[in-house]
This record gives sequence, C-alpha cells and structure tokens, in this order.
Amino acid sequence: MLLNVNDVQKSIDVINAKIKQVVNKDNVLNIDIVGKDINLNDVIIIDNQKYRAISVELQGLNRNTCSIHAEHISYDLNVDMDILKNESEEDTSEYVLNGTYSLQEAVNICLSGTQFSLTSCDVGGVKQIQYSSMTKREAIIKLMEDFRCECI
Repeated sequence: MLLNVNDVQKSIDVINAKIKQVVNKDNVLNIDIVGKDINLNDVIIIDNQKYRAISVELQGLNRNTCSIHAEHISYDLNVDMDILKNESEEDTSEYVLNGTYSLQEAVNICLSGTQFSLTSCDVGGVKQIQYSSMTKREAIIKLMEDFRCECI
C-alpha cells in the first residue's frame, strides 16, 4: 500500500489499520505494518487527513512488525489557551473566552498563534461565551457543541 509519510509516498506493507473517529471528539489511527518505515512524530496522511505518530513499537519474534498509534493533527491544539483576567474589582474570575462572539470569531481566537486556520464557516449568529481554563482543542470542541455544528 502506498502511504504518504511526511509528504513522501512510501510503499508499506500494512497488516491492519483502523481509524476511530467520533465527530467533535476522538480521531485516532492505529496501524500495524511490516518493517519500521514510520517513526515517532511522523505525519501519516490517510483519506486526506493527517495523523501524527505518538507511539511506535516494534513487535513480533523478530521485531519485524511495527504497531503505531497516531492522533489527528488537531491534537496539536492541546495547549492551554491564554487566560483573560477580568479587570473588575468585584469579579476576579479568569476565562479563556469571555464575551459575545460569532463562531468564526471564537474559533479564530482559539487558532491564533497556531499552524491552523479557519477556511470557511457556514454558521451564523452570536452567543455569550464564558469558558474557563481549557486547551485550544477543548475550546473548539465546546464551541462546536454550543453552536450545534461540527468541524470538518
């Protein structure tokens, strides 16, 4: 099978491959191959989706097969969002998003400072949002739930 690994087409003998995808939740790839043509942090492209290898283990009697667990590159957004502190003396709470936003505005705030960008957004309207401490990925997933949409 031809796999795209780090933007290079490689002929790799795939023993087993399974993608677990739950909309706005999990998106992981588990793949077993013959040989060791995939390394830790390599990016594997399957079905036009990018997955980063987070564990690579040699297996078998001769250690000639490799078991790889990879997460969708959206997991790269698992970094904490910047905290926005209220300036009011009565309210000292901290939020990562606090205000009235359209979905596009809120997602763009979450993606600022990353390699990702929002190419289009068909969801209209605005919502009052107050999210406490969370990662960028968690905030985007919560936005999808609050605006009743999905990110593809």
